[in-house]
Order: sequence, then structure tokens, then C-alpha cells
Amino acid sequence: MRGLFALISALAAANAAAVPITNPGFEEGAPGTMPTGWHSGVGATTDEPTAGYSAVVDSDRPHGGGASVRLESNQSGGSGFGTVTNAIDAVAYRRRRIRLSGNVRAVPAADGQVGMWLRVDRAEDQRGAFDNMGDRPINNAEWSDYAIEVDVAGDATKLVFGLLLVGHGKAWLDDVRIDDIGPARGTGIPLGWGSRPRSHAAPGDEPARPITPRGVLNLRAFARLYGLARFFHPSDEAAAANWDELALAGVTLAERARTPEDLAAGLRTVFAPVAPSVQIYVTGKLPPSPIPRPADAVSAVRWHHVGYGNDPSHVYKSERVRAHGPDIYTVALPGGVSVGVPLAVWRDRSGATLPRASAAMAAAGKPIGFIPAGFDRTTRLGAVVAAWSMLGQFHPYFDAEDRAAWDLALEPALRTAATDPDDLAFRDTLRRLVARLHDGHATVPYYEPPARSLPLAWDWVQGRLVVTATAANSLSRGDVITAINGTPAAIAVAKLAALESGSPQWTHVRALDALRKGPPDTSAVLQTGSRRITLRYGQAGDSDGVTEPNLAPIAELKPGLFYVDIERVTQAGLDARIADLGKARGLVFDLRGYPRMSPAFLQHFSNRPVKSGHFISLAFDRPDRPGVPADDGQWTLEPLAPRFTANIAFITNGSAISYSESILGVVAGNHLADIVGEPSAGANGNITFFDLPGGYQISWTGMRVTNLNGRRHYLRGIQPNVVVHRTVAGVRAGRDELLDRALALVKARMRGN
Repeated sequence: MRGLFALISALAAANAAAVPITNPGFEEGAPGTMPTGWHSGVGATTDEPTAGYSAVVDSDRPHGGGASVRLESNQSGGSGFGTVTNAIDAVAYRRRRIRLSGNVRAVPAADGQVGMWLRVDRAEDQRGAFDNMGDRPINNAEWSDYAIEVDVAGDATKLVFGLLLVGHGKAWLDDVRIDDIGPARGTGIPLGWGSRPRSHAAPGDEPARPITPRGVLNLRAFARLYGLARFFHPSDEAAAANWDELALAGVTLAERARTPEDLAAGLRTVFAPVAPSVQIYVTGKLPPSPIPRPADAVSAVRWHHVGYGNDPSHVYKSERVRAHGPDIYTVALPGGVSVGVPLAVWRDRSGATLPRASAAMAAAGKPIGFIPAGFDRTTRLGAVVAAWSMLGQFHPYFDAEDRAAWDLALEPALRTAATDPDDLAFRDTLRRLVARLHDGHATVPYYEPPARSLPLAWDWVQGRLVVTATAANSLSRGDVITAINGTPAAIAVAKLAALESGSPQWTHVRALDALRKGPPDTSAVLQTGSRRITLRYGQAGDSDGVTEPNLAPIAELKPGLFYVDIERVTQAGLDARIADLGKARGLVFDLRGYPRMSPAFLQHFSNRPVKSGHFISLAFDRPDRPGVPADDGQWTLEPLAPRFTANIAFITNGSAISYSESILGVVAGNHLADIVGEPSAGANGNITFFDLPGGYQISWTGMRVTNLNGRRHYLRGIQPNVVVHRTVAGVRAGRDELLDRALALVKARMRGN
């Protein structure tokens, strides 16, 4: 067992071990042919070149030796992308950090983009690390060295890598190298949806125990400073830090402090290696003197966040930018300590930030080879700290009142995390935390035990749980379920809704779906009236489960009157009938779900350009403040022929979320049709993700969306102008009351015309 804190070697990169690669210098293979051991195309197992691209050995001007590989677009091709690719087995490098490096020169065309690329393939087709240099393309015509670093997942199967050319142009690659540069930086193994680091407790796991009142204050103080330092202190050390590891070390040291003096000393120990100029002192005592401007300082730097992170679509970006001078953010923390956090720090002529840290970051003491997971109390507390601090700074809808409520969410999350018995219980603790956001995009992607569905569909109708379709002979459409496994239906739904984030209409949709599921080949006892009915969880999933009767995705209900189910119709299916829809006298579009096609069909609704709501990316330059608008991604849709009739209605309800609401927002904002039914989910905008210690992840809406008129969309959704609710009588009669009302509106207008 290592001690409580162990220094992490700053020389790890110097001890890098080379990974064997076939033909790394492209010396094997005749000029003009594919280099031995490499392949052209997206995959790593095919010798067939990607259409429009070629990759061959080139002896002209190599970086080293006698050859390089040249990747280029053909004159008639180049509309997509081409690669030259190699792959190696990843088993030996699991839970390690690797660096792909190589020398590249590139002559991309105006539409071209060049980069090296590295992908970690994982078991069962799960996603692993991937980087194609999309945010830093290569356009230097002279040889230069480039590198990519990633963590290799604990279940990785293959490392796939090479050179990528998008669009037109030429690029050359030479002297490729992969190095094992040490342990993975993330304390949790990079995971995808449906995975977990491990399925049981292990040596090194700290057992569950309650937090003392003093411990709660200490952890709240640590969480507050963690967010300030991680997201707003711009030192080189902070930018490169392993913040998952710091979270684990910090909760361990902070929690045990007994006095404000102990807490201040412990926080200095944790943060000095990453934020050397941060001032930490006992509240009421004189703070230490600010660190003076170093003699070799020439400029200053600060963080500039648009949203948070660096996503491939470039919607969100966090970067350090030039600052005008010193800027210290001072705040009192719980536990009797205060801090002064420099939001701007000095840089020398080389660009390095000042002052430099003199100590390495500390790590929580665990056995060598320990994999942090939700079975470990330290990991759970660190994950709560990371999630709470990030969302508190970057959620796009927080105002002063919301921030105050978010502050109150930390303590119960910490207390529950400290006593959770395993990783699945802690997953639900995180779910309850993000539920406080009321954000329909906020989820906790993590392993879910296998589940199957009951052979029925149901809905919440007039305050009751009503069967709307069934494959069980013991149930009928319209039966009211009053209890499930002895729990009243209303309570069962409410418990599941409490684990979901979003508006009431969206959390109800999610809860009703979850209520249908249970462990495979087990049973549920349903109470309906005086009857108790036992049903097995046997349906394979939503796609194979019982659903309510549907019309065809596109159906002509009477001459000139068409129904289009936007959730089920494909783009090809719509395109094939676009002429028929253009001749229709009445149209009903059903958007109770999520579309499978582009919004281009909306261009047939008007003879003038129409606009969407506002998709506003927010900039965050200072902590504890709402973001300010940085960019508006509003759609403008130009008119297309044929022009659809004016006799149009849309149907929607709380199951319509995100992209569905973008479409509905165009319809409502431009007054293109009646909207019939119930409010949509009220969660729109690009989703972003954040990794947590222990293999957990959270998602949330990274931007602020308003309707076209500038009014709030969050939680409200798109409001129908014709409100219709289902009734139990309608369900029993087999009627779709929302569709009936929409058809009645359109038919009346058809008669009027």
C-alpha cells in the first residue's frame, strides 16, 4: 500500500517505451505502390482504396530514409475523405497513455484538411478515444513533427492510426512512432455507454461511512475551490493537470481537517502544484501578499470558455487567451477559509506561465493497479465534486436564484455518495443531482443492468396509468393500473421521475418508459380494479415491444388529405412522396417523437425564408456569473418547390425533445401551421459531455435556446395553440384524440377552401 499521498513522477515522458509498428518509415514497398503493412481507406483490414483517393510510397523528399507515404485526392474524386491506415493490438497498452507522433507535410486545397488520426477500438463496438486533429489541421508544406496523445481504455482491442485527408489536396507522412508514456491520466478508464470499470469491490476501495458535520464543510470548501482553480486559473500546470486524480486526493485530505487552519494547510498542499499563485488563508486573517509580477513576465493569459470543452463540432471551446493584466477573484469558502484565485497569470517570452510550481501533484493512496470505481467512497466523493463544480459554472440557464439552489444540492449529494453501497447506487445519486438542473438533456451515461419490457404500452391519462396497447390476454386497452408490485402507480412513477432531469412533461415520459422495464425473465404483479395480473419482463426492447396502432408513415386518408409521421418516415420515403404532398389540399404532420430526416421539408411551407429559434453559445470569462451570448446558430431556411398547402396541422406532446423542438420552433415562430396536443419537452440545444472519476459521465445542454420571438424555451417547450389531452374513454374506444382534432381542423379548412 502506498502512503496517503505519493508524488507523481514528472519524468514519466522520459521513460516512454516505443510500441512496435510495421514499416513505420515506409521503406518497405516499391515507389508508387501501397507501403507494406499499411492500408488505404477507413478500415484497418481492407486493401481497397477509398474512392477518389490513393496512398503510395513516394521516394521524393522523404523526411528520413528513402521514402515516405503520399496520400492524395484524384482529380475526379476528393469529395469525401481518404486515409492511409495501420493498426496494432491494444491489449498490452490498456489503461496506459500513448502518444502517436510522426512527420507530416501537407498541401491541402481550399476545401481540404489534413491531420494524423488515432482511434482506440474497444470490445463490443463501444467507443474509445478518438482524435483526428480536426481542431488543429496541418497545412505546412514543409516537414514538421506532430503528435496525438490519448488514454487507452481498459477493454481496448485495437489501436488504429494513420493520416487523413478530407477534401482535395496532398499530404505526406513519415517516421511514424507510438510511445507508451505512462499510466492513463484519467483516474477512471475511458468508457462508453453501457460499461463500468469493474463489477465488484476490490482492494483499495474505501468502504462506505457517513460524513461528519465538519467533513461536510471541508468538502464543500474543496469543491468550491476545485471549480475555481480547474476552470478559471490559467496556469500551465492547471491546464495540463489530471483533475480526476486531484479530486480524489483533495477529498481525502480536505475531509479529515479539524480546524480552519488544518483545512487551509490541506488545500494548499492539494492546489499548490497546479495553482501556485492561489492564496488560501483562514477567513478573518490577513491574506498573504499577492505574488509580485515576475521580472521576466512579458504578457498575461486567462481562460475564455464558449460553453465548456473542445468538442469536434467546435460549438464549444475552452482556450487560454491574452489578458490585460492581474485579476484576482476573492471569495470566502465554507469551513472558515478564504481564497484569492488569480484569473489571469503572467507569461514569460517562451509563453510559459509564471510562477512555476515547485511540487508535483499528489495522488490519493491506493494499491498499484487500483482502478477507481463507484465501489470506492473516495471516487464517489471526487465525482460529486467534479460534477457539481463544473455544472455550477457552465449550465446555461443558471441565474442568481438557480445558483443558490445549486449550492444547496451539494451537501445531500456528498452525504449520499459517502454511504452508497456500490457503483449502481451511486449512479442514481448522480442522477438525482443532475435532476436538479431540470435539463432534459442531462443524463448519467453509465452501465445499466440488462432489462426487458412488459408486453404492453401505457400512458398517464387523466391522472391514471392506463394501458394503451397490450399483447397479454389478461389485459385490455383502457385498463387502469393502480399498483405495481404493491406500490401505488402514482408513487412508482414519481420515484422514477425523480431520477430524471427535465420538465414535468419530459420526466413523465422517461418514467413511464422505465416503469415498463425489469430484469429479464422476472415478473411484475399489476393491480387493475380487483384483479392481480402477473406479467413477465420478456420483450427485447422498445423496437420489438408492444406499441399503439399506427397509420403508415405517409398515408393518404382521403383524396387530397395526407398524414405524415415525422418520427417514422425516412428522408428517402419523404422524398419519394414530395410531389404528392405538394398537390395535397390538407396535411397533418405527427411529431410525437424524434425525426429521422432533415429539416429541409420545412422549406416547402412558405414562399419566403423562415427562421428557427436562437441557439446561443455562451461565453464564460469569470466564475459564478451567467454566460454572455457569443454566437447565435439560428437556422435560415430558403423556400423550395413545391409549396405545400396552407391547410396544415402538427401534432406534438411531451415526447418531442431537442431536434423535434427545433422543427416545431420553426413552425410556431413563423406561424406555418396549427400545433395540436400538449407542450413539447422543453430541452433544446447541442448536448455536451463531461467525464467524471470512476468511469461516470454526465451530459447536459451546453447552450441557451430561445424561441424565435426571444422568449424562453427551457422547460416550457413549444406550446400548442390547440390544447388536446387524451381521455380514458378515448383510449378504450381506440381513438387517437390528438390526431382526431388535428384532422378536424384541416378538414374544416379544406371545406372552407
